[in-house]
Amino acid sequence: MAKSGRKRGRPPAGPRGERVSDYPQTTVRLAVETRARLTTLSLLLAQPISRIIDHAIEVYVQHLPEAEQQILGPLVERLARGDWPVTSHWFAQFEQAEKLRAKTRRAADKPRPRR
Repeated sequence: MAKSGRKRGRPPAGPRGERVSDYPQTTVRLAVETRARLTTLSLLLAQPISRIIDHAIEVYVQHLPEAEQQILGPLVERLARGDWPVTSHWFAQFEQAEKLRAKTRRAADKPRPRR
């Protein structure tokens, strides 16, 4: 039996040949009708929902005024590179809470003086 040059498993499905499983995930609440429309589009077009959403966002951005597109571009590039100090106030709050927990753990780990 001759071996083919193909690797095992599914081929990477990202638009640039990357593994989609490595993409960050997002949870979104949708109206029932919107979810049904999205699922139906996915079936009709034989495309994953993520690709349909990517395309919808591209079309939305193309219809923004030019001034907003010029602002959006550099910000998106910075976020994609991870070159952004804090992307959410939740992240900042989480970091503060983690620092406080670490400080509390260190204080609890110190040996107590005997009396």
